[in-house]
Amino acid sequence: RNLTIYESSGNAVLQLANNTSGVGASDGFLAYTDGTNVGLENKENGYLSLATNASEKMRITSAGNVGIGTATPTSKLEVDGDMSVTAGGVILLPDNSFLRFGTSADATIYHDATDTYFKNFTGDLILQNNKDNADIIFQSDDGSGGVTNYIQIDGSELRTTFNKNIRLNDAIAAQFGGS
Repeated sequence: RNLTIYESSGNAVLQLANNTSGVGASDGFLAYTDGTNVGLENKENGYLSLATNASEKMRITSAGNVGIGTATPTSKLEVDGDMSVTAGGVILLPDNSFLRFGTSADATIYHDATDTYFKNFTGDLILQNNKDNADIIFQSDDGSGGVTNYIQIDGSELRTTFNKNIRLNDAIAAQFGGS
């Protein structure tokens, strides 16, 4: 069987309502099209959910929060599970945005339009390169518009190379050897 709702002018609308929601034009659930665009609308102060395989997969709350894998999103987008970006994709955060890790924001990456900060609030901050014979390289502006290595921790030579002068301030000593 087919159910067709046709409107020769304006939107074709399917409205689902009951005694709880009321049956006026501003009540219940609407599915509609204007011939090009399609909309789903919950006219009530409740959520809108999408389900498949007899299980809810996504929910939009009456506050406008979207949950994927969660029925109780507390922010504009909350995902319970893994996310990925396909090849060529970019996650773009505007200036003055934070990327936080941990339930208590234990680590933060922040850019304020001028400077970038990596902040750690618990434990050690560890930079680790697990590729055989690969290096960890710290680069910066070379003073003439280019970029150069300042510090290179060489994984194949087991040494650290400083490519610029090192200045020790007054009362700071360099120690070499085991004692």
